[in-house]
Amino acid sequence: MSHHPGVKWAETTDKIFLTVVLADSKETKVNLLPEVVFDFSAKAGPENHVYELKLELQNKVNVEESKINIGLRSIFCIIEKIEPETWDKLILRKGHTMSRLIGRWVDEDNEGSTG
Repeated sequence: MSHHPGVKWAETTDKIFLTVVLADSKETKVNLLPEVVFDFSAKAGPENHVYELKLELQNKVNVEESKINIGLRSIFCIIEKIEPETWDKLILRKGHTMSRLIGRWVDEDNEGSTG
């Protein structure tokens, strides 16, 4: 049986900042598909529990321009949107709740500022 890691996300009109919160992950795999799929799997903890996460994102993304950084305590992704717009939610499916979605943050005051 797999577990679900915690997820935090924020956005600007052209990017999604997605953090998978999972310390000391091993065998980490992150697949980002332009057809709006974010797929994650890893093992963590002293018993090597399997953690999996599959998200259908709100809209299409630019896989080639997106960046993924696997760190010691989390996996940080900068996902480039194809269409610059603010998403009202991260995932596409209506009525779907993610019990481990930790939070969302967007700073509209700094959106588009240069300094």
